[in-house]
Amino acid sequence: MIALYSQGRLEETVEQAHILIKKNSHEFVLFNILGAANMGLDQLEAAIENFNRVIQIQPDYADAYGNLGHALLRNGDLAAAIQNFSQAVEVDPN
Repeated sequence: MIALYSQGRLEETVEQAHILIKKNSHEFVLFNILGAANMGLDQLEAAIENFNRVIQIQPDYADAYGNLGHALLRNGDLAAAIQNFSQAVEVDPN
């Protein structure tokens, strides 16, 4: 799935992510990749939903807050984007 994403095959990435998530719905990395593919396809609401799912599963994963911040910014919610960028730095100052 990561190879598909890296090759820019975003629709296939989304399809594969859904298949894998059905088998393992608690694997936060799957939701993170799915959210990134959603963002690449301008499916911002789906991206936001998937990044929020990552945070529910793994609240100390700073990348999820950063990714969510980018999705929110692209969706026009500057205040929420800033809040999530700040949370990313709080979780991992590096």
